[in-house]
Amino acid sequence: MVNQRHMITIHTERVDLGGNNRIRLGFNDNKGILADLNKLTDLRWSPTLKSWHIPYRKDHLTYLNEFFFGRYHFIQNDTVSKETISGLKIISYQNVPSEDRIYLAFDYNKEIIDLVKTLEGPYWHKDLKLWSIRGGKENFHAMVDVFTRTEIEHVSSEIYTPESIKRQGPAEKVNTSPLPEKFMNYMMLKNYSIRTIQAYEMHLSKFLTNLAPKEITGLSSDQINCYIRDVVVKNNYSSSYQNQMINAFKLYFRVMAAITLDTASVPRPKRSKKLPIVLSKEEISAIIKSIRNFKHRLIIMIIYGTGMRLSESVNLCISDIDFNRKLIHIRAGKGKKDRIVPLPLILISKLQEYLELYKPGKYLFEGIKGGRYSVRSVQSILKTALIRAKISKNASIHSLRHSFATHTLEQGTDIRLLQEILGHSSIKTTEIYTHVSNTSILRIKSPIDKIDL
Repeated sequence: MVNQRHMITIHTERVDLGGNNRIRLGFNDNKGILADLNKLTDLRWSPTLKSWHIPYRKDHLTYLNEFFFGRYHFIQNDTVSKETISGLKIISYQNVPSEDRIYLAFDYNKEIIDLVKTLEGPYWHKDLKLWSIRGGKENFHAMVDVFTRTEIEHVSSEIYTPESIKRQGPAEKVNTSPLPEKFMNYMMLKNYSIRTIQAYEMHLSKFLTNLAPKEITGLSSDQINCYIRDVVVKNNYSSSYQNQMINAFKLYFRVMAAITLDTASVPRPKRSKKLPIVLSKEEISAIIKSIRNFKHRLIIMIIYGTGMRLSESVNLCISDIDFNRKLIHIRAGKGKKDRIVPLPLILISKLQEYLELYKPGKYLFEGIKGGRYSVRSVQSILKTALIRAKISKNASIHSLRHSFATHTLEQGTDIRLLQEILGHSSIKTTEIYTHVSNTSILRIKSPIDKIDL
């Protein structure tokens, strides 16, 4: 008979995690124990519970004690009350500028994973058990907007140690000593955000540590460009990362040495200027007609018919539809801005029929079990429709918004009014559609049309 007094005790507890029954495992932090537990199927770490957990099974005590016979003693933890956190959605994130990535930690939740996949550069790190997305200011704000609109709590937390620090060891770490007080005071008095201050401090600490002499008046533009090339080009960092680095350098030179960096000698990265993918009216018609499910067809019609974003469509509430005034109230859109868009006449009767037939609760479009319809489901609707309609364009849900804007502009709508409907902060963003509109382009006659062939 095995003497349990000489065995390590591990407490178990049943929890409802993200709608899934799991068994939480309680033990003191020990690499040896974790290495053994990794032999179990689907062992996961919960940032919310701050503990490891496995799938629930009725005979989990018998199973675990037999699996680790003579090594560990598993017992049911009756002193801790059962927790139900299925409705709790918390994401911990950490911005790692040195890798141009934002790391995310959260309990398994398919809805959150679908949202993460809508952001730029999603990647699952199997060894770290973390998701990450592309870094940069634009993607960070997109992440915050998505999580805010979907009522997911997001908190900054140290969840990851950058590989550069892991490799370097304590003696070789980049000098992160505070920058001159004069410079730090300047940023705080100018009300720079904490994140901007931290990012600038990181860029400048590395820059001043790696370049000699540290007296910045003795640095040439060639030295600065060489540094930027070594850091950005070799690591394939984004243009937003490079721009932030140059902004930090320019501010530091101006504040500390009254030197204005010549933009010609330290050039900005060239941003790609890709034209949006636009579907023709005939293609839009073919897509809608190919969708057999009434609810699915209506989702696509509303997105194209109003030009709203994908995230805005799944966040629409029934109360946002004003049938009397023929308007739709889009709340907390991009940049947390509300706006009003026209409700197309063709959609009024269809929406009323849909509400009578499906009887949704709070949201206009809801899943089978209620709650907000998933982003991934909407994307899947269009993907299937494109195949059925035999359309080869690499179109996405956002292409419906591009198509709405282009077709509306071609109908003669004032570009300022279109800007309001689309919710663009700058008219320059709306002007991109003048480049894909055929109103002026079709007036140009190619000389080949006048050649007798």
